[in-house]
Amino acid sequence: CDGVYPPSEDTYLLIDALKGLPSLGAGPALDLGTGTGVVGAYLASRGLYVVASDVDPRAARCAWMNAKLNGLRHMVDVVLCDLASAFKRGAFMLVASNPPYLPVEEPILAWSGGPGGVEVARRIVRELPRVLRPGGVALMVVSSLSRVEEVRGEAARLGLEASPHLSRRVGLFEELTALLLERRHPDQGLPEPPSQ
Repeated sequence: CDGVYPPSEDTYLLIDALKGLPSLGAGPALDLGTGTGVVGAYLASRGLYVVASDVDPRAARCAWMNAKLNGLRHMVDVVLCDLASAFKRGAFMLVASNPPYLPVEEPILAWSGGPGGVEVARRIVRELPRVLRPGGVALMVVSSLSRVEEVRGEAARLGLEASPHLSRRVGLFEELTALLLERRHPDQGLPEPPSQ
């Protein structure tokens, strides 16, 4: 799909990390920042009901077409929205995301993670306590080129356990990691995520 980030090493790292989860349960799952929809299609092929969301209309259209072409439209709904803003509290057991993580300020939605490479990732982490059910998990791709410690610090502040789940070297200078974020406890004691 023209103008949509194509499946790349980071996409396949996320899929491999999802394969490594002990159980994906029955869903529902959120493919957050779906792009072409390949991660959502993988989850749907495993029997999960999936909501694929993206802020870019081209990506949402592409994800919808790919679900249809792969015979998965009955398992995938596509929502055009900014991150998880359209979803109610406790909507998902699983969130998978490959957000923009390059430390650049160019206005390219699919690539730019802001000056430290973590602006979008930190926004996602702030939404997880609201949209994840207790016991739910999220997998999110981060890069060694960005300030990953800020993402982990934000997660800890919000009561999420963050740990590396799967890592892969890309090129000479970068390591990509699928970060596992777990919400093990109900809302008690968790600060309310700031409104966007």
